[in-house]
Amino acid sequence: MLITGASAMGAIVLGALSSQFVTVHCSAVIKFGALKMNVQETVFDALFKGILPLAVTLLTLYLLKNRKMKATTVMLILIVIGVVLGGVGFLGVAS
Repeated sequence: MLITGASAMGAIVLGALSSQFVTVHCSAVIKFGALKMNVQETVFDALFKGILPLAVTLLTLYLLKNRKMKATTVMLILIVIGVVLGGVGFLGVAS
């Protein structure tokens, strides 16, 4: 019973920390003629506020726990993903 409560508390703390300290911004814009839609505001935030930071956190947790990767390998993977998605214009700086 105590272990279950501690596990639940850990999950809550992990969720709170990830929402406060992990920031991911999608700078992609979809254009329909004269209409411009920001993907971050109209798609991701409309579905679930903070879904991109949650996805990064869950990807990291999956790689560490299920795939048994080292932390340095996971950091390198996240850096490569960030550079590639930033290079193609999907990720960017929040305005």
